[in-house]
Amino acid sequence: MTEEILSAVDGQLFAVWFLIGAALVFWMQAGFAMVETGFTRAKNAGNILMFLPFGALYPLFRRNSTWIHTIRMGIGVSVGIELLQPIFGRSFDINDIILNGFGVIVSTGVFFLLKTVFHQKS
Repeated sequence: MTEEILSAVDGQLFAVWFLIGAALVFWMQAGFAMVETGFTRAKNAGNILMFLPFGALYPLFRRNSTWIHTIRMGIGVSVGIELLQPIFGRSFDINDIILNGFGVIVSTGVFFLLKTVFHQKS
């Protein structure tokens, strides 16, 4: 009984530690991007940063999601946002979709790489 409880607590602690580590990586990425903003346009850095969390949050909430499904959904959401922008008086920009997609691809790659490296065997 005690071993079962310790095993369950160990799994929960791993999940919490993994989420904290992912959050720190995303904040660190944002900090580096702000440093690099002097070399690139701020709008481009903002578009990449906007979709960085999507690559980790989507598979956390959809446990059976694969990396390709996460990337497709992220780009699909980006396209949906861009298609709605003319309704609200903003302009459609293909560069936004490309940069948002880049943010999704980077964060999805990092998430699934970390998930593979730290995967616990039952």
